[in-house]
Amino acid sequence: MANGAGTRGARKLRERIETRALVTRRIPIAEADLMLTLLTRERGLVSAAARSARRTSSRLGALEPMHTLRVTLEMAPNDDVAKLKEARIERPRLALLDHEARLEAAAELLSFARSLVVEGPNEAESFDIVESGLDAIAERDPSEASAVLAWGGAQLLAATGYALDLEACVRCGTPCPPGAAALVDPAAGGLVCRACGGGPILLSGARRAAISEWFRSGEGTLDVDDAALAARLVKEAISSRGRSRQGQSSLVPGSRRGPP
Repeated sequence: MANGAGTRGARKLRERIETRALVTRRIPIAEADLMLTLLTRERGLVSAAARSARRTSSRLGALEPMHTLRVTLEMAPNDDVAKLKEARIERPRLALLDHEARLEAAAELLSFARSLVVEGPNEAESFDIVESGLDAIAERDPSEASAVLAWGGAQLLAATGYALDLEACVRCGTPCPPGAAALVDPAAGGLVCRACGGGPILLSGARRAAISEWFRSGEGTLDVDDAALAARLVKEAISSRGRSRQGQSSLVPGSRRGPP
């Protein structure tokens, strides 16, 4: 009797959550299962086991990255891995598969989310940023994929409290005069004045203004070279953030603006 009561109690502790989700990683395990890393709107980043997901008879639907899914997860307080009970495609993005530049940018944006977002109930903003970024990559010309990727990465950094600052020294706070060239260290979080040691990347005043505005609002345009440099700044900042995730980072907090 005691064992039966304990089993019923454990079942009651399990929670079913329905949420929108994006697959950021899928790893085949066993004969037909998948281990998924999901970016969810309700619970942030979640590891989930999808039993028999690779069988043609599976009722879990297509578990491909790029598309927004509607999933049902079963979670227990002490479990590191949720159980995926149901899944269906809610918003397909087939255009991402039509061009290599779009596909690569979308995959990298999902990897940014995997590096920055944590498990928890306060990650809806990060989910919305990634969705907006995927939509923009799918809808805009493939030549703009790098620029949209840079915007999405910059917004994710800001939403998780680590915005890239190209307006003032991240170490001493000294503002950079408008139109002035500046040295940038993405690992430090942005602009670093010469008095504080400078950084490895020199931005002209015009380039700094264009990239900074793009990071903030997604407004204006970036040429191919500026877009590539903006994406480089974001990638290096996120890479540094990933390496120091368990420690204290020098990146500075920021806020999110509207999508491009």
